[in-house]
Amino acid sequence: MQRGLGEMRRVLKPGEICLVVDFEPPKWGLLRPIVENHMTPMAHVNVRNYVPLLKEVGFTEIETGPTSSKLLSYVRGKAPKAK
Repeated sequence: MQRGLGEMRRVLKPGEICLVVDFEPPKWGLLRPIVENHMTPMAHVNVRNYVPLLKEVGFTEIETGPTSSKLLSYVRGKAPKAK
């Protein structure tokens, strides 16, 4: 994953944004037991885990948040401006 994020950073122009949308398992409700019992590897995804990876490859202004879908969240970072 680190190589992929690094490549995204490399090809983006300064100031452009990298946006990653990923599955975010429900924390409560009827879907939670279904996800936990049938999608075990995905049941522990947390887009906040992408933050240190994006920082490590050089992205700035990193933020995470929900989308309009209950099962998707995003993380985005900006390619730093040229000095």
